[in-house]
Amino acid sequence: MIATTIETFSGVRFDLTQPRSLDVSLIDIAHHLARLARFNGATTEFYSVAQHCVLVADKLFEIDSRNGHGNLAIKGLLHDAAEAYVGDSTSPLKQAVPALSRLEKGIQAAIYGHFCLSVTDNEQAHIKQVDRLITGVEAWNFMPSKGRWWIDPPASADAWHIAPVSIDDAEKTFLERYKRYMRQ
Repeated sequence: MIATTIETFSGVRFDLTQPRSLDVSLIDIAHHLARLARFNGATTEFYSVAQHCVLVADKLFEIDSRNGHGNLAIKGLLHDAAEAYVGDSTSPLKQAVPALSRLEKGIQAAIYGHFCLSVTDNEQAHIKQVDRLITGVEAWNFMPSKGRWWIDPPASADAWHIAPVSIDDAEKTFLERYKRYMRQ
């Protein structure tokens, strides 16, 4: 028998193949994502998935608040939350191993269920667009090649300087943004 259950920071037994919303924890998500390196750790300095999620959420809030609401920000903050349970797999790996993407989608659904969120296809496309924009800026800031051969950085990428924060600050900021955007 293959073990499909992991232990989280808070001590929860989380089944990767049968994720339950009941087992999802914001504390676990923030803690795990703050310790996960973006780009499979290939960056010039440590940069966390938690900090990435905060940038995506902040950009979505900036865009969405012009329309009079900010509900996309919380969904953007949690868009990579499944990685807290499965790690930050690269896009090429997900393409090579489709079962990994299916596993991640099931976990992401349990996470959104835990927070009573649903994401429409239109919202998902908008989140993905902002995610790709932020990824280009991050690659420009942190990848040795600046991501030139695998992603088109936005024209203004060189104007965006991202200062990586510590693991503790990334975790704290992620939790703070969750509180802020849930109040919106």
